[in-house]
Amino acid sequence: MSAVKRTVPALAVVMVMMSVFFVGCLGGGNNGYTISPQGTVIQANGGKLTINVPADAVTSTQTIQVQVLSADDNLTGFMRGCSYEITPEDLNFSRAVQLMIEFDHTDLPEGVNESELHPCRANSCCWDDMMQTEVHMMNDTVTLNITHLGIFSVSWQTQVM
Repeated sequence: MSAVKRTVPALAVVMVMMSVFFVGCLGGGNNGYTISPQGTVIQANGGKLTINVPADAVTSTQTIQVQVLSADDNLTGFMRGCSYEITPEDLNFSRAVQLMIEFDHTDLPEGVNESELHPCRANSCCWDDMMQTEVHMMNDTVTLNITHLGIFSVSWQTQVM
């Protein structure tokens, strides 16, 4: 899976990562889920996040945490309510796992079209644009395939570095 770096200021990444601390301290949105070698479908955040783990993606039963991040409300270029930290970040899958993130098209700013949306993953300095994704405008979802966990969000940023 190739990635394109987005020019979202490092401060935005720091704000999202700090929100993990603040939301976690307040006790909000942290849910544990079990993944089995036989495959698992997880619905989190009231069904707004679906994680489809195929059979044989893990060799033993694993537990993951899904944290709904709140700092994205203050980040320019990101859909409100569409940022998640899924851990442990060092869990690798032997087969691609599908994430489907639901968004509310009424939250799009004026002049931004749903076709401009794309998922991205935070790294230590910026956001990586996730390739091989689909935006489903009829059901307001963005789908992407991943092989490891991390912080994911939906953006309409178009400036590439």
